[in-house]
Amino acid sequence: MKHLKKAFIGIVLNAFALYFLTLTFPEGIHYTGGINFFILAGIVIGGLNTFIRPVVTLFSLPFIFLTGGILMVAINAGVFWFLEYFLAVAQFRDVTLSFSGLQMYVIAAVAFGVINWAQHLIINNE
Repeated sequence: MKHLKKAFIGIVLNAFALYFLTLTFPEGIHYTGGINFFILAGIVIGGLNTFIRPVVTLFSLPFIFLTGGILMVAINAGVFWFLEYFLAVAQFRDVTLSFSGLQMYVIAAVAFGVINWAQHLIINNE
C-alpha cells in the first residue's frame, strides 16, 4: 500500500510540476486538454521516471559523472520529447503538447529536474 501511495503522490506532483512549467513558460510550452492533459502527462512521466529513467541513468552513469550531471538535463529533455511524441502518436482526444524549440526542451528539463529533486525530498522524507 505504501508503494501505491508514493506512486500516486509522484503522479500528482509530476502533474503539478508540469502545470507550473506551462504557467512559467506560456510562449514555449503549448498544451491542450486541460485537466485531462495534466493527469495523463503525470501518469506518463511518473511511469517513465519509475521504470525507464533509472535504467537509462544506470547505463549512462559514467557519462553523467564525466559531464558533472549535465547529461541528466538531456535525459529529462528526452522524457519531455517522449511525452510529446507519445501524446501525438496515441492521439488522445483534445490532448496535445508542443515545445517551441530545442532551447525550450532544455529550459523545461532544467526546471523539471529541480522540481523533481524537491519532489523526491518530500516523498522520501515521509
